[in-house]
Amino acid sequence: MPTKRAASTTDAAVADVRTGTGSADLKQAVTDHLHYSLGRLPAIAGPSDYYRALALAVRDRMQRR
Repeated sequence: MPTKRAASTTDAAVADVRTGTGSADLKQAVTDHLHYSLGRLPAIAGPSDYYRALALAVRDRMQRR
């Protein structure tokens, strides 16, 4: 039977950025989704790319709740 490991401070920080409700967390989540989910750099991303990244970030928060 696997044992649960205690969450480290970096695990908690990642979880907060991924599903946090603060404005800085949401901004970082949108940037992360642009880069990792959509494969776009913020400098060349268009409005539709930002919209899709925001939708993914909001979806993450809704699933968390």
